[in-house]
Amino acid sequence: MKLNRPKRLHGAASLVILLLAFNGAPSAAGEEVEKLVEVGLRKQLLVDDYAVANTLNVSRRLGRAIKQNDGKPIMEPNELEYPLYFGVYFTVFRDQGRFRMWYLATNIPDYDIGYAESEDGINWTRPLVGDGGKSNFVFQGHGFSCFVDPHETDPEHRYKAAYGPAGQFEKSQKAAHLAHSSDGIHWTPYYDGKEVLQRTSLDMKEGHTAVTASDTHNQLIWDDKAKIYRLFTRDLYTSPQSEGAKKISRGSRSMTNPDVKGDPTGWTLVRSWEFDREGDGEYEHRQIYALTDWIYQDVHFAQMSVFTPANGLIDYYIGTSRDGSSWDLSWVYANMPMIPPGPKGSFDAAGAFPSSQVVTWKDRHWLYYGAMDRGHKDPQNRMTIGVATLRLDGFVSLSAGEKPGVMTTNPFKLAGGRLEINVDASQGKLSVEVLDAAGQPIPGFTLHEARGGKGVDDLRFEPAWENYDDLATLTGEVVRLRFHLNRANLYAFKVNP
Repeated sequence: MKLNRPKRLHGAASLVILLLAFNGAPSAAGEEVEKLVEVGLRKQLLVDDYAVANTLNVSRRLGRAIKQNDGKPIMEPNELEYPLYFGVYFTVFRDQGRFRMWYLATNIPDYDIGYAESEDGINWTRPLVGDGGKSNFVFQGHGFSCFVDPHETDPEHRYKAAYGPAGQFEKSQKAAHLAHSSDGIHWTPYYDGKEVLQRTSLDMKEGHTAVTASDTHNQLIWDDKAKIYRLFTRDLYTSPQSEGAKKISRGSRSMTNPDVKGDPTGWTLVRSWEFDREGDGEYEHRQIYALTDWIYQDVHFAQMSVFTPANGLIDYYIGTSRDGSSWDLSWVYANMPMIPPGPKGSFDAAGAFPSSQVVTWKDRHWLYYGAMDRGHKDPQNRMTIGVATLRLDGFVSLSAGEKPGVMTTNPFKLAGGRLEINVDASQGKLSVEVLDAAGQPIPGFTLHEARGGKGVDDLRFEPAWENYDDLATLTGEVVRLRFHLNRANLYAFKVNP
């Protein structure tokens, strides 16, 4: 049902209010209106404050990933593969109507990359597509990951990979290499098989030195928003210590290149970093072992392997960013891994190495991980591959308990007439009101006119009001949304045409 809204201010009066609002003048509600943010028709995740102006009685919560396959591995090493390093670095994505996986199968010197397929993401086969039909080994390289390049027009370069070299190489050559493929099975190295990075050193603060390496997860991706390729590798950090001893830590390095195919060595450093928020001694209890980047709804998700030197555990954490380099590490410092280790004696009791990507399928996120049962470099350690799933958009929520909470968005120009919300209020209630640019409730879309949000648990809930089923009459106007939460978790919102 759609009615004409009551008349609102037009012309000069309206313009004065908008100018005051966008210059930070307090609204009649005593608020300051922030600058417009770009929302458009893109889903807005609530992992950060990009779309959020203010909150009351609301906190961010990390989503709960549910381990699949009855808590058992979905891939285990066979007689040709090395249990100590099996699946420590790997890639999974959906392609050609099925799940496809590339994983580290053997260690020094060959670093064989195994290939596997699955229809359902749980039950995997190893097709004999390598060694002339004798095995499923399709490449050799350390820390290998690959992806389907959506930017590529040449079918021979549709798949691209980053890796460290296999075999006996000089230390100076153990830097990142790149390769391409038409099918993900038959690979051709870029740059005649030579390293595309030099194993160079960076002078960091106070004598710290970072040396680029490639002996953990290497990743190449295309960032469509920035129109660049991004490359992530490991850094080794050293600095002088007392009595001649050196601090040796691990870091992460990110680089960009607009044209990998035309200039595979044309990389520009973006950032090299290590965990140091707690001071120079932090490396003794926390190091970044590897990092890959998964881009979803304009948010960069760092898939981090975080190493604890004292006990050899490695945990799977996420970080978020809007630029692919300045990571929010809040969950790391809160000691809240995305996939907590299993109980003692379980296949993942000693932690998890995340896959280079997250798979989104059937309204779930599939988080694959290389699992350890004993710990890093324990000679009895046996690695397997597990998977957990997460509610769509469910990495982080804005949540309120018994005490009612409120979240108000920054102002944005409404690009469509339908509002879609990912929310779990199965034990409570969600209500939505719409405000104008100055923060005033719009008649017809106020809180007391909102309906339909009690007990809802929906990935695509569409709110309504007493006289309006959608926001069509507001399309093209600058608005803010105000979400009222009671025992509810709010994950995302989206404006549709």
